[in-house]
Amino acid sequence: MTFSILAIFTVQPGYIAQFRSALLKNAKESQQEPGCISYIVHGDASATNIFFLYEKYQTKEDYEFHRTTLHLKEFREVMTPMLECEPVIYRGTEI
Repeated sequence: MTFSILAIFTVQPGYIAQFRSALLKNAKESQQEPGCISYIVHGDASATNIFFLYEKYQTKEDYEFHRTTLHLKEFREVMTPMLECEPVIYRGTEI
């Protein structure tokens, strides 16, 4: 059964370009992971400082592996000071 993530990030206005770059770099590396079906980055159509991504993995274990990767750890360290608030993250399986 596939496992999916929807993550929403609200970025401080002065960091939009830096955040976008870090997010795209993380996405490119995440797409290469075993078990990653898709990792798609979006920008909100009405708010330039809101980004969201949709991740889909073959299994929950594949997602758990993703959480241990160096590139995700680096992304978290870089992006955290750029955010206005904690990311909103939904995790689930297809129904």
